[in-house]
Amino acid sequence: MATAATTTQPSSTAAEGTSTVPSAKAEGEMENNWSFPFFGCFTDPKLCIITFCLPCFTNGRTAEAVGDDCIFCCIGYFFLGCIAGMIVRGKVRDKKNIAGNVCIDLLAHLFCPLCALVQDNREVCDTPYRMAMARV
Repeated sequence: MATAATTTQPSSTAAEGTSTVPSAKAEGEMENNWSFPFFGCFTDPKLCIITFCLPCFTNGRTAEAVGDDCIFCCIGYFFLGCIAGMIVRGKVRDKKNIAGNVCIDLLAHLFCPLCALVQDNREVCDTPYRMAMARV
């Protein structure tokens, strides 16, 4: 009888809204949103043009900003495209504590890879293009 009461205890706390799954984040830590909109790639026209012509360069530059090897990620994007972009986007989210998951990252790079690359890059890189545009 005592074991039955013990087994029902976690289910009642789960129904009250407390999670029984351990979280990787601290208890009081909140997740952030992206600083730049997903379809806001045209607000930085030079980065947009560079990404359109050389998407692997933008992915490599973003990867370098999150601590990965620039050349490896650049070549990886050239051959694997959205998979390599998804991996780097996940690392950007981890670094900036942005809400999301692998599925959303993959969908972003499958359906609008250039917007995803620009958003990732603008989130972690202090691009001279954006700084130059701010002075105008």
